[in-house]
Amino acid sequence: MYKYKINYINKIIYIMTKIFVVHYDKLVGRKTNMLSQLKQLNLECEFVSNYGKDVLTDEDKKLFKNLSDGEISLTLHHIECFKIISEKYDYALILEDDAILHKNFSTILDCYIKLLPDNWDMLFIGNGANHHVNSKFIIPGKYIYKINRTRCTDSYLISNKCAKLILQRLNQPNYSIISPVDWWLNDVIKNNNLNVYWSEPTIVKQGSETGLFKSVLR
Repeated sequence: MYKYKINYINKIIYIMTKIFVVHYDKLVGRKTNMLSQLKQLNLECEFVSNYGKDVLTDEDKKLFKNLSDGEISLTLHHIECFKIISEKYDYALILEDDAILHKNFSTILDCYIKLLPDNWDMLFIGNGANHHVNSKFIIPGKYIYKINRTRCTDSYLISNKCAKLILQRLNQPNYSIISPVDWWLNDVIKNNNLNVYWSEPTIVKQGSETGLFKSVLR
């Protein structure tokens, strides 16, 4: 439940935001649920699902060490989103397929985007693992907070320049990913001094945490 009301904008100017949903094709219920939510919000998305954990090749896995096929699959789907964004979009929203969207998702997201500074890299809008901005730092009327780490990867905006930077790092000689996607991105953020923000209140929950879906990473 949100403890304060968003009332900082009088007129909503809708910002067209590309939405990617990372998805495992066998989880039909998740896709159906996502499409239903987006339809109610009058939104569209592009599913990214070409690296299912049961079809990974040795070539797909060569970038990773000590991760399960489910973790590799999820990370590759995020990376595929980065590639598309780097080629086609100024920024985009990435959702995981168990995301549960707030009923006023579109309106609030557009407001949050308008509040971002010009040099932003990522904005995390969900409360995965119950991550929130510490209540002692909450300022009435402020909704975007600079916190340079991830907040799980269920729902976040990423800029074109950030996507390009991450892909450049992946192309370094002998580069390996040795931790799940959210922890890996934490290292990327820290090592590259990225400008990362969290929103409060959050507008996305993880269905695998609420009990709507089961986790399939392992």
